[in-house]
Amino acid sequence: MFQSTSRFVGTILLYGFATTSTATAQTEFLTAPSALLGQTDQVVPANQPEPQNTLAVLPPSDILTALERQSQRVATIGRPCCVAIRKVRREAETSLYWNETFGGAAAFGEALSIPILAPKPTDPDFLPTQYGSGIILDANAGLILTAASLIDAEVAAFDYYVTFSQIASASPQIVPASEPTSSASPTTPTEASLSAESSENRVISHTFATSVVGRDPRSGLAVLRAVSASGEPISLVEYGGLSIPLPVAENSIADGSLVVVLGNPLAVGRDGQLSVSLGTLSNHGRRASPEPTVDQPSGKQTLAQYGTLWTTDIPFIMGREGGPLFDLSGRFLGVVSSPAPLPGVAAMETSAIPVDSVFQRAVHALREGCEVGYGVLGVEMKNTDVHTVRIHRVLSGVPAQSAGIQVDDQIVALDGQAVSDADSVVKRLASYAPDATVRLTIERVNPPTSEGQTPSSQRLDIAVPLIQLPVSGQIITQRSLWRGIEVTATTIVNPSILRGLGRYYAGAAIAQIAENSPASQAGFQRGMLITGVAISKNIDTASETAALTTFEEVRTREDFERLVRTIPADATVIVRLAAENDQTLFKTLGP
Repeated sequence: MFQSTSRFVGTILLYGFATTSTATAQTEFLTAPSALLGQTDQVVPANQPEPQNTLAVLPPSDILTALERQSQRVATIGRPCCVAIRKVRREAETSLYWNETFGGAAAFGEALSIPILAPKPTDPDFLPTQYGSGIILDANAGLILTAASLIDAEVAAFDYYVTFSQIASASPQIVPASEPTSSASPTTPTEASLSAESSENRVISHTFATSVVGRDPRSGLAVLRAVSASGEPISLVEYGGLSIPLPVAENSIADGSLVVVLGNPLAVGRDGQLSVSLGTLSNHGRRASPEPTVDQPSGKQTLAQYGTLWTTDIPFIMGREGGPLFDLSGRFLGVVSSPAPLPGVAAMETSAIPVDSVFQRAVHALREGCEVGYGVLGVEMKNTDVHTVRIHRVLSGVPAQSAGIQVDDQIVALDGQAVSDADSVVKRLASYAPDATVRLTIERVNPPTSEGQTPSSQRLDIAVPLIQLPVSGQIITQRSLWRGIEVTATTIVNPSILRGLGRYYAGAAIAQIAENSPASQAGFQRGMLITGVAISKNIDTASETAALTTFEEVRTREDFERLVRTIPADATVIVRLAAENDQTLFKTLGP
């Protein structure tokens, strides 16, 4: 039995369960909730020695008991932060099913058919055919974090409902594991929410409808908001919901560490009590399977396909996606993603999107209903045999070209960190916004200036402004229209420019025009590129406009959105547009 528990030794030592005597090992070393959520202070009885790194006299059964208790506490802390998600196609919500075997109907010579209204999605007996898990991102605002694969690109076709459970104890007497702190937040787990389960406890389930706040297929994340029947946001705090504490820094955990996954496999947790699974972190940097398309021949449309996933030895079952991954200290490590198995088929591993700088940036944008922007160089890269990255093509007009990047330059570092292949460059750039500037360290081979002279090489540091990467898949945002115009990055409206089929222009591309809006009446169309905005001076001709009007430059979507916020509501503006063959157009837009 000792051999079967040997893989737990490192984790048990880390969390302070291994001690120098059997009597000490049998003491309940229960840490405070704040410690379980990221701090490592442990409770040690005053009359006992400090824990030491030895298992010489510790029976294997005590190791398993300590492991079991720590896993239980992580589950107790995590459950109030988690929800089960029901995905319901709208036309099926009020469907009827028929019961043709009611009470002895055959005795009358015919079946008696009685229509029975199916349970509503908010009913406890409702059994969804599509389901998943989620994490309470902000209990006060009713925000739920989940996997983008769970949210359908056709937003109007589905409704999403979230259910979470609240433990109501008949016994109010709670013995805290440590003295409470005055800084405890009412929306983070406290010892009051960790009362020991007993026969007197009862589970109260709460189910709410939601609206989709944002969906980002690149990161694999999405955010929902719990709403009332009138569409108003609902605070989950008064129902016992707790916000998941997001780490302030990237998590560091080794392969082989024990982890806990909470989820809703096969909809068994539809009452809000998500199932708990204990396993081992088996790999950092696992790659999701590529999915080649016409626009993406490489098949790499998401960051996971570049090797960002963390995997565990916990089998993946439908319904786990969107749930949290914890370590044994209760730190939130990531969101379970879908490995895209065949419907109803389990995968051998459960993968998770790790909490890192890309994750944090994506969550920050999604909770505000904004598009997540990803920086890209605007070049085509190839791997070399010497573990560097060669520039194969530079797109015409991109800032990288103006900065001096040339074909056949070899990238050896990005912002001082070495890169070994093109995928590592893409992953690193994902943590930068499109308007950021990065420092590329390149090796450039200079051809000989005269016959017989050998080529020379030089190492250069070049500052390169980024442009926005076009994200494959349906992006969902809550961005409001300005006079009927929604803008995005140039590369989003015309992603073919990154394949060398067009020229890059700095500006804000029109992504959407609302019907019967001032913009549609003025002749604006999707795909037009805005490069400048100015308040009108009642000038009639384009030549006079160009000569007499001072335009505010628009080089990015952010520039445009910032500028229009300063324009008076009743002002008429002149919009400068880029046209083919480097021509310029001007359009007047009224309120």
